[in-house]
Amino acid sequence: MSLKVMHVITRLSVGDAQKRLLALTTQMDPRRYKPVIVSLDDGDKLLDFERAGISVYDLRVRGALDIGSLWQLGQIINQERPAILHTHLSTADAVGRLMGRLHRIRLVISSLHPAQVDAETFFGQIAATPWLDRWMPARWCRAYAVASQAAKQDVVRSGHVSPDSVTVLPDGIVPPEAISADKRAALRQELRLAQDAPLVGMLGPLQADKGHRVLLASLRQLAAQWPTLHCAILGDGKSRTLLEAYAQELGIKNRVTFLGLRHDVSAWMAAFDVFALPSLSELAPVSVLEAMALGCPIVATAVGAIPEWITHEDTGLLVARGDAAALARAIDRLLIDRSFARRLGYIARYRFLETFDGRYAAQETASWYDRLLGKSAASDSDRLESAPDRVGAPLGEPIEATATVS
Repeated sequence: MSLKVMHVITRLSVGDAQKRLLALTTQMDPRRYKPVIVSLDDGDKLLDFERAGISVYDLRVRGALDIGSLWQLGQIINQERPAILHTHLSTADAVGRLMGRLHRIRLVISSLHPAQVDAETFFGQIAATPWLDRWMPARWCRAYAVASQAAKQDVVRSGHVSPDSVTVLPDGIVPPEAISADKRAALRQELRLAQDAPLVGMLGPLQADKGHRVLLASLRQLAAQWPTLHCAILGDGKSRTLLEAYAQELGIKNRVTFLGLRHDVSAWMAAFDVFALPSLSELAPVSVLEAMALGCPIVATAVGAIPEWITHEDTGLLVARGDAAALARAIDRLLIDRSFARRLGYIARYRFLETFDGRYAAQETASWYDRLLGKSAASDSDRLESAPDRVGAPLGEPIEATATVS
């Protein structure tokens, strides 16, 4: 017998919050907590959840005046009768707290993710205003989860959330699949690279705080020593035109490929000789966990959760933010000493499997639910229902769907 958890998320598009939710819902023991997902907007990750046997409701809410979709959410709550309503991202946070209050759901909680605010939506703007966290936490939201101590400090610093209400839970994702030598060769061929040409990669939205300009400046410093060095940048954003112009200005335009948004991100990351993340600010970047899982040597700035996850010269190399020369030296070191780079990647992968595998994160989250409910897991008879046993399925293997509503 299990308790039902309704996860309300702003959208199921490609992103860190969605990757965390996929790991949480597919790796948690459904005999303890059975997940149901409500997406307020559509997204290209819907099928990933449906293939894993997770019930998904796709509402496609269109603004604050879309009363019909909000009424539909209320009907879904009445139908599913969850014991826990767990929100993800700011629009879902605002909507979920409101609906949880109206429907008297026993436990309403929120995972606070990096890039929390959905500023383009009405409810996202409401969630960003001070009064939401001044009035709602004690009344309408019982507790918060974050992925790192750095994220907790950032949340508590706002002054609207009590430190006691914020729990640091281990971050976790579903480990990406390794790629074959043929696939690696095909990706390099796409860039028209020789198979032995050094390839440095980066993943993240093209925005100023991700430090793309620092990476480009470091590549300029490495150009003379590494004449075949190339850089592949995954992601898109408003800064793309400016970054392309900066690469042109530095004289390295032909050494950099902006790949945009891709669905084969894990394959590209597995093909990198070095993964670089020169962010100027971060909270808990999932791309670092993906690189660790793939055993890709990492160079990153010591910001946010990164120093909590990466130990310098053990699971990666850390550099000061904004320091292009230091970043260039670190990349150069890994390209020269390939055995050292492989050792860093091997240890990072071991640490991922030991600490950041989605199964471990899901177990810790289930224990958090237990503590908040103050229960032995199967004691609340008015919210109990049976669930199919999906435990033990191999990571990444589709599991027969139980129900899908869209």
